[in-house]
Amino acid sequence: MDIKIIFIVYCYFLLPTSKSISSIVQKLKGKSAFIINKEDILEQEFHWGIGYFAVSVSPRFIKSTRAYINNQWSKHEKVSYEKEIKQFDHLTKRLY
Repeated sequence: MDIKIIFIVYCYFLLPTSKSISSIVQKLKGKSAFIINKEDILEQEFHWGIGYFAVSVSPRFIKSTRAYINNQWSKHEKVSYEKEIKQFDHLTKRLY
């Protein structure tokens, strides 16, 4: 089985206290996969990977967080997904 990273998705939203991150991610993944497969956007059936990463953002970091997300397209023109995953893996190991 050939597995490739096709999408890295960044979302920024205000989460109501009545909702959990896991419920939002489940709906986001489920509905987007349904649409991608229904519309035959890809040559093969699309499935999201297992899991997700979420982080809360303090109000004072909203502007820099938006800038970070907006910069991702140009960043991925210079840095491969594989390299970013390795960098991310290294970062998370330092955090935990």
